[in-house]
Amino acid sequence: MSDIYLIRHGQAGTRVQYDTLSDLGHQQARLLGEYLGRQAIPFSQIIIGGLQRQGETAASVLEAYRSDGVSIPDPVTDLDWNEFDLDAVYQAIAPQLGKDDPSFAQGYAAMQKQVAEQGTIEQSVINRRWNPCDSAVVTAWVMDQYPVSCQSWLAFRERIRGALAKLIASNPEGNVAIFTSATPTAICVAQALTLDDRNLFNLAGVMINSAITVLRLKDGALRMFNFNTVPHLEDASLRTHR
Repeated sequence: MSDIYLIRHGQAGTRVQYDTLSDLGHQQARLLGEYLGRQAIPFSQIIIGGLQRQGETAASVLEAYRSDGVSIPDPVTDLDWNEFDLDAVYQAIAPQLGKDDPSFAQGYAAMQKQVAEQGTIEQSVINRRWNPCDSAVVTAWVMDQYPVSCQSWLAFRERIRGALAKLIASNPEGNVAIFTSATPTAICVAQALTLDDRNLFNLAGVMINSAITVLRLKDGALRMFNFNTVPHLEDASLRTHR
């Protein structure tokens, strides 16, 4: 039996520079590390996606374990646990969607103006809320509405499923920590619960930064153990989604 800890990164940066942790994200990651270190949860493997925000989150946990004198294995980087590239999806979808939908084109122009004006302010609304343009672009991507030069939704979903299958096939012993993102976590949970893509995105949309989700692997089968827990974020103001 093995417990797979899927750990979401802390709050990311602005839309202008998303792949890093915000000041709050660093705080969330530090509190996560301190909590796991105090609990002395043993891990037999540490897997980190290749994104900076995932690595910075993992670094805080590793530092806390070492500071507390708790043994922890050296991490392994696996790019298959990366989140999908929203910027690339925008570049592929937005021009095509804008031609077909004038209201999207108008909203997208307004969003770009907000980003230009507030894009460097960490807590500005444009950086911390899922915008209607985001929903429209991602929906078009998932529905394969337009040809894209970036990775397709199906290819991305299968990448995550493949990474999970590779881990299961290795028959891991003990707890495995995977530092990843919201959508990869939701894909894994959806597989364990046999959910469709619509419900998958409902899961991704409620995930809290630095949250812990645990899947239990027993006799080759995945079971949900817990989802989206943040025992290290006692103050509600520290719980963010984006």
